Amino acid sequence: MRYWESAIAPYFGRLRGDDDAGGPDFEARCDIYDVGGLGAVRMQVPLSRVTREARDALDSGGGYFKLSMQIAGAADVHAANRTVHLGPGDWIMLDQRLPYTWESAAPASLFGLQIPRERLAALGLPSLVCSSDEALADSGMAPILGGHLRTLNTQLAHVTEDAAHLLAEASIGLLATTLSSGRPHARAPVDALAAVRLRAVQYVRLHASEATLSVDAIAHALRCSRRYLYKAFDGSDASPERLIWQTRLERCHEALRDARNHARSVSSIAFENGFNSDAHFARMFRARYGQSPARLRRGLRAQAQGSRSS
Repeated sequence: MRYWESAIAPYFGRLRGDDDAGGPDFEARCDIYDVGGLGAVRMQVPLSRVTREARDALDSGGGYFKLSMQIAGAADVHAANRTVHLGPGDWIMLDQRLPYTWESAAPASLFGLQIPRERLAALGLPSLVCSSDEALADSGMAPILGGHLRTLNTQLAHVTEDAAHLLAEASIGLLATTLSSGRPHARAPVDALAAVRLRAVQYVRLHASEATLSVDAIAHALRCSRRYLYKAFDGSDASPERLIWQTRLERCHEALRDARNHARSVSSIAFENGFNSDAHFARMFRARYGQSPARLRRGLRAQAQGSRSS
């Protein structure tokens, strides 16, 4: 049990196991995949009881929300003055700054997503939500999110790197839609404008390479007016237009720094990421990064040559 605690601590933070529950021959398995910046976790555990204590709230695990689905077996989760029973197909989302105890009275299998807190910061999420919450059940979205998690669990080994980023955005968007539509009973309701802003960010990340992407296209896809879309960005550090250009510039900057792209022209990278004018791209790139794309490349090549010669 002690080895298990230390092995999973970098991913989930400190979880304190109960030796009486796990027994001396505690054996478990945990497979962790990177899915577009989310941690996708498959776990098989024997009879067990683990506790996350309040004093551990700010360790590495505290930077995440945990969205977990019971695949096989059953569990009881004690948190936020509630006890949530999970059977196969049920899911729960926990703020990992929240103290909790997770009990499995028999061997069980789970699948979950570790979602960085900053990816959900705009939503003002409650600390605990589960598929059995009455408001979520009435909205009809809980089983849709559950179906998505089940499919992701079965197909995880076949997900390509490119598809992983799309799946991450789809997972976060579906979670945001589920929570905003259900208005679950919790300490803090999901802000509708924040949900629209998050969905807009997801949409831009998926379509930034398309030269036709515009504020009108985002509003149409989200089924809201331009005015409402702009309102969703009030108080943030970016307007919808700025979000589009920032996303494109960041991708170009990353591509230009990638050694695998050194034989490609600057123009091809810019056009691949939604720019249709070399001059416009160069001007915006210089304004954002303080140098032209060509100068960045020259500096990187000189740096690489210096490393080889030394």
